[in-house]
Amino acid sequence: MRIGMPTTSYPAHAGDASGAFVRVLARALVRRGHEIEVVAPSVGRQDALGDPGIAIHRVRYAPARLERTFGRFGAPDNLARDPLAWPGALSYPLALARALTPLAPRWDAIVSHFVVPSALVAARFAEGRPHVAVAHGTDVHVAASVPGLSARVRASADVLVCVSRALADRLDSPDAIVQPMGIARAELGGMARDEARRRMRLDRFTALALARLVPIKGIDVAIRAMRTIDGELVVAGDGPERARLESLARTLGAPVRFVGHVEGDDRRALLSGADVFVAPSRALGARTEGTPTSVLEALAVGLPVVGARVSGIAAVVSDDAGLLSDGSVGAIARDLAHLGRDAALRARLASGARRAGAVFDVDRVAARFERLLAPSPRVRVSARGGEAEVG
Repeated sequence: MRIGMPTTSYPAHAGDASGAFVRVLARALVRRGHEIEVVAPSVGRQDALGDPGIAIHRVRYAPARLERTFGRFGAPDNLARDPLAWPGALSYPLALARALTPLAPRWDAIVSHFVVPSALVAARFAEGRPHVAVAHGTDVHVAASVPGLSARVRASADVLVCVSRALADRLDSPDAIVQPMGIARAELGGMARDEARRRMRLDRFTALALARLVPIKGIDVAIRAMRTIDGELVVAGDGPERARLESLARTLGAPVRFVGHVEGDDRRALLSGADVFVAPSRALGARTEGTPTSVLEALAVGLPVVGARVSGIAAVVSDDAGLLSDGSVGAIARDLAHLGRDAALRARLASGARRAGAVFDVDRVAARFERLLAPSPRVRVSARGGEAEVG
């Protein structure tokens, strides 16, 4: 099949984390014999990614100086911090529709990412083609905040996929399929722990936070929790909060090391060499996390997760794969200290984490999307999010 993928987030260059999970799924579908056409917003730096079988069409949606809505730190934080990002939020749906007009007729199916606006726009071009819409997080917050928009989202596609049950509930969509985005497990492992620790200079109990440095990730909670921990917190990632978080760590004298954005062997080394993964995500008003890809990666390599019992994190981190709490500084500190002292517990949770992470291998996820896109027999969903064939 030739599958169209309209999305508001897709990597612009090697090492760009924006929408990396969309690229991971696209590459997995190519391995299964499909062709992919990604339609995504124009962003600042755009390099050829060179993925065979994936054509990328960048949409110009405003004068260059106003193309500030997408990329960088993600649309929610761009809009919160930059007034010049707002015009593009209003102009992008029309620009996307213009871009889809010549492209969509040659597609066999559509997988739209971020239901507002991608699924709403793509619905106009489905014309009998299977259309699977994927809701990731902030798009759901927008849809649920505008009267009548959730209903339009539910009606926009043949199948609605949400990356967590909490998002499906927010859209009032009991029939939605709950499916976190997949991870490329084969690209995460293969590095010996001793080698990994030498590479990244890990010489004591190490907690790893791997995230965009934005408020919803709660990295400040992890920093405050580390004040009483005999070990080190390594923060991998970048974002608008970095300077504030570095200042906080210095002020508290917390054992925290910021390493910036990591990719390739450095990313693998951190995942292979750390002792625990920390994910103290928080809700910001009605906005919550979906299912962070980094949490799924941590599970896949056997890192116990210490984190907040919120949204998608609670759905994927079972009691035998990590320690979840209310996400307060005291609770995160208690759980980190517990795992720092108890190597046997870490080992048991590591085994559970690997079992949990195996479920999210992207090749399994791609196979499920392939079934959802099959033109005949068509697939519908049950009230519990299962799949059933209909004639």
